[in-house]
Amino acid sequence: MRDVAAAEQRVARIRPDIALTSRDAAGDVHHTRMNETATLSPLVKIGTAEPPLIVLLRETLNPAIVVGTFVVCVWMYGQRWSAEYMTAAALAVALSGSLLPKPTFGELDIRARFSQLARQLCMQWMWTAAGLLLVALLTRTTWIFSQKAFITWFVATPFTLTFGNFLARQGVMRFMSRKLLARTHVVIGANSVGFEIARRLRANTHLGRFVGFFDDRDALRLPGLGENPLIGKLEDVVEYVRTNRISVTHVALPVMSSPRMQRVLNELCDTTTSVYFIPDIMSCDVLQGRMMEMGGFPVVALRESPFCGTDGLTKRASDFVLASLIFVFALPVMIAIALFIRFTSPGPVLFKQRRYGLDGEEITIYKFRTMTVAEDGADLVQARRNDPRVTGIGRLLRRMSLDELPQLFNVLNGSMSLVGPRPHAIAHNEKYRAEIPGYMMRHKVRPGMTGWAQVNGLRGETDTLDKMRERIRFDLEYLRNWSLWLDITILFRTAIRVWKDRNAY
Repeated sequence: MRDVAAAEQRVARIRPDIALTSRDAAGDVHHTRMNETATLSPLVKIGTAEPPLIVLLRETLNPAIVVGTFVVCVWMYGQRWSAEYMTAAALAVALSGSLLPKPTFGELDIRARFSQLARQLCMQWMWTAAGLLLVALLTRTTWIFSQKAFITWFVATPFTLTFGNFLARQGVMRFMSRKLLARTHVVIGANSVGFEIARRLRANTHLGRFVGFFDDRDALRLPGLGENPLIGKLEDVVEYVRTNRISVTHVALPVMSSPRMQRVLNELCDTTTSVYFIPDIMSCDVLQGRMMEMGGFPVVALRESPFCGTDGLTKRASDFVLASLIFVFALPVMIAIALFIRFTSPGPVLFKQRRYGLDGEEITIYKFRTMTVAEDGADLVQARRNDPRVTGIGRLLRRMSLDELPQLFNVLNGSMSLVGPRPHAIAHNEKYRAEIPGYMMRHKVRPGMTGWAQVNGLRGETDTLDKMRERIRFDLEYLRNWSLWLDITILFRTAIRVWKDRNAY
């Protein structure tokens, strides 16, 4: 017996996760084995907890509505269903599947009224239709198709999308009310995280039915409990889950620090419940929070760049392609500006200045020189209205933002993006990073030639701390909500705004 105990102690010291041992009154050893395979190879996959039919509906509804409307329009105008029309339909499915927003179900997800849903779908459909039209123009195939059929399709699709999404949501809610797909959920831990889980489960009824909480504290010590049912204590979880065949058990308590919690998790292995661990990130200022795997190990990212994985490839590819196109069209203008500067004001044509780039690395950006000075020191003074340092041609260039055109070279060499937080001088960075919390988070992405703050009226001089705080707020909002179409929207708004903005001087 001593040999067995010594062997168990050696195993526990080397691999404490493999087995928990206990002895009964007769001295027999009982082993509670944990998931050794998962410990040896901790793989994590990013997925969803929604029922398969809901996932299928979410992924296929909008492409199906788009192609269905297309088929009806082609049939209405008596067109023959040729290979060209089939190709157009396939392209429409591909573009709408990637560009249109996914349908939402449940009170929490809807977030908006019917009119807001219609407006969002209309805007996204415009981009999809523009992509289809661009492909047709580039391939010179517009003459093949019926113009009446395509115009009718472009006009009718926003209406069919809006009503299709609305009816699908109503159908799902009614379907769930019959409990055909309902699952039962309990939460271990009546704390702020647990209350938020319960709220979301109640709002998203297609995920199932929330049953109640388990917590070792009495209801009187849980002021946030409200009308939520308190089923029992931690020791009651396993028996209740087994008896009532609970579908999902959410753990909103620390796992590793509690031997009792570890024991509950081990005993839940003898039930069919799914176990979800919910980390407490509600109190953090989350920036692009996501569940990730790093070398097969699960991690929760609280603050991360939006350009991880394929999003990073999408961002860089769009920057390179769009910057190349803009450069081709802007090259004659840039040459003319360079000549004007060269012959109207002494000094270099281009102005170089140090900035912070991606991850706070120092970069050199290029501008057309618009001043009689080229400051880049510790006491850098921002340009002001009627600044005497600004040259005649410089005033026009700054007014039209044409002085920024050389930054296309920065975009092409990868040190900047077309859209992102505008780069500040290093002297200003060092000043404001000490005064504005979260200031340096804007450097989790490449700086941009234009940004979300600039198209929202925060272009030009930031002569007060409040103005800079507001600019940083918009920069971080951009990081939280980035999408390729947000970038395109910002570019279009920038092109419109430069003609009427009075904050550039």
